[in-house]
Amino acid sequence: VKNRLGLLLFLIIASCSTQPYREPGSIGLAGESCRSLIHFLIDDVPHARAKALAFIEEAEQQGLAVHIDVGGEGRYLDAININPGRYTSTTGEAGRTIPRHIYGLGQDLPIPDRAVDQLTLENTPLNGPIIEEILRVMRPRGKIRLSHPRDYADSAHLELIERLGERVDEVVRTFNPLQDSVESVILLH
Repeated sequence: VKNRLGLLLFLIIASCSTQPYREPGSIGLAGESCRSLIHFLIDDVPHARAKALAFIEEAEQQGLAVHIDVGGEGRYLDAININPGRYTSTTGEAGRTIPRHIYGLGQDLPIPDRAVDQLTLENTPLNGPIIEEILRVMRPRGKIRLSHPRDYADSAHLELIERLGERVDEVVRTFNPLQDSVESVILLH
């Protein structure tokens, strides 16, 4: 199995290096899509979980809240950025390495149960599997910050609030008319 994985990785790297440059997100193995595929193969789940534990232990030793940004690209200096890509696409200059990055997806967060004090999710899908992960990783007295376009936020944010049920202490929803978006801040008991 190791020989096959090594051969597969070699073929992908060889294919990526022989492809002409394409803009990130274009079809074919080049640019960001090529780098993301390689990093997906390298950044396996056990490695991501170990890296997350190290970031969590560092925050706790410094007396800081554990803050994760699902889909984050480095906007919040204190956040652990959980993202399937290693490079920015929307925050600042595209193509920069995401700081404090951990490979992961919202529906399978590489974070232990009840380890998060603050969770940020902006313009990242909020569906059933992601809601289950949020319920799993949040600590009591935690804070969840969501930001999405208004038409999406009206249903998705309310679904999470309903699923949190008795754990919700307070909800503050703010409408931004310039971006036609809603920010919901959910404080937990």
